[in-house]
Amino acid sequence: MSQADELKGTIQQQHARLSVEQLAEQANLSVDTIRFYQTRGLLEPPSRTGRQALYDVSHLERLNEIRELQKSGLSLNTIRRIFNKDVQEADKALFAELVKPIKSARSSHYLTIEELSEKTSIPIPLLKSLINEGLIPPIKINGVEVFPASDVEMARAGLALLESGIPLADLLELAKRHHAATRDTALLAITLFDNFVRNPILQSSVEQDPSKSLIDAFNRLLPAAVSLVAGHFERTLLSLAQSHLEKVGVKEEIDAVRQQISPADATTERKRQSK
Repeated sequence: MSQADELKGTIQQQHARLSVEQLAEQANLSVDTIRFYQTRGLLEPPSRTGRQALYDVSHLERLNEIRELQKSGLSLNTIRRIFNKDVQEADKALFAELVKPIKSARSSHYLTIEELSEKTSIPIPLLKSLINEGLIPPIKINGVEVFPASDVEMARAGLALLESGIPLADLLELAKRHHAATRDTALLAITLFDNFVRNPILQSSVEQDPSKSLIDAFNRLLPAAVSLVAGHFERTLLSLAQSHLEKVGVKEEIDAVRQQISPADATTERKRQSK
């Protein structure tokens, strides 16, 4: 085929008019999905010839864009904001970075609630109770709620607490309170990041590549924040447990908690008492 023929074919393709059924076939999507995207503001409305709706190559390109952005883990709401220019380029890169933990190796395999129930031997109604109280939050991918494989251990941990004798109602109340407190802490952390890290980077007149700086800051601060919060909770829990057991517990219980808080100190204390 000559260059002239290729150019002619390209021009004809660019000016092709497609019915919604033809567009769906070329995009490998259902007609309902295309119409859903239109209602969400993700796809421009078609032109019309009389009563017939006609689409062109720009609609097909937009559908391909949506597919690629969804593959990166972005939600339809975020994709719509990107298309509407509500998201800066630097933030677009940060969005992609935010979903990396979801797509990491440890979470590369996703489970439905039925599969999670099968792997943990936890009945689906009980799993739903744990989910509703925020103990096992699902991840939404392409509108479907799924669970990373790592949630198997989380679910088993919840089951272990139940099997230890803690009533379900009390465990769910604990989960509800923890979820609320954790959410408030996470929102505060996001506000601090926004005010003192993200905004200064975006507003800097000397910043050559704000996208890279944002991603670097995020990758540096996320594990630091997680470590700080998790470490503080563990230390607080053990400290309060020690204080409680020193009032009501026996020597073996107190020693066990001391061993968790400070193994070296606990060993020294045992040696001192044995003399």
